[in-house]
Amino acid sequence: MLKQITNNKISIPIFTQSKKVELIKNYLINPIRMEPETKTQSREHVKKNSIKAFFLADNVYWIENGFLVTAKINENKIDETTKKKVDTHSLDKVELDKITFIVDKLTEGNKNDSGNSGK
Repeated sequence: MLKQITNNKISIPIFTQSKKVELIKNYLINPIRMEPETKTQSREHVKKNSIKAFFLADNVYWIENGFLVTAKINENKIDETTKKKVDTHSLDKVELDKITFIVDKLTEGNKNDSGNSGK
């Protein structure tokens, strides 16, 4: 396919992205391939014994036994007495969007997020 420039009467070829890749693929260095993460005892220990937490203002959120849990932060420590499950049924649209964002960040990168199919 050629694009005509009327002023100078020059034809400029127009290539699609796939055609450009096809033309230069022999000149590229081998593409970088991600190595699969090796399973080691220390990595498994860290995965098993650590949690992801999301800090927002004076609250902290984390997932525990498949439920989103929140607690207050006092003097840079989690106040266990304020720990409770997040009740999404009583939230308005703005709060629900905030909670959805938090859950997305907490489960980001998990291959198995312990989801329940409900069956």
